[in-house]
Amino acid sequence: MKTFHNFWLIVLFTDLNFEGFKVVFCSMKTQRNYPSEISREQFEHIRALLEGVRKKTKPATIDLYDIFCGVLYVLKSSCQWRMLPSDYPKWRTVYEYYRKWGEIQEGGASCLEQVLKKISWSGPCQTWSERENKFLHY
Repeated sequence: MKTFHNFWLIVLFTDLNFEGFKVVFCSMKTQRNYPSEISREQFEHIRALLEGVRKKTKPATIDLYDIFCGVLYVLKSSCQWRMLPSDYPKWRTVYEYYRKWGEIQEGGASCLEQVLKKISWSGPCQTWSERENKFLHY
């Protein structure tokens, strides 16, 4: 049985010259539908906090929204980093941002904790070991 995915294409154009449009940025994204995802509107409220952690030495080539949704997927599903679905950026990239965002800042809270509180994130479900311990101690 074949499966089909919905794709959407992001293309930004600049000046129109004699040859037509010049493509500045082109990215093909798959439309994801994971329970851990947040909307782009929610993400715009926290973008400034997340961007403030990274040093701006060169322009970002990966969408920060995709990276953040990858972090939420791992936190919600409690899966291993290497098991991150291919819909997201490479697991090493997502993990590096998670590590940076998770560093404790002045005030005792990490950037990631502040962001998760701001979007009222519900957190992961119970892990199997928590459920197993519950069943064993009845």
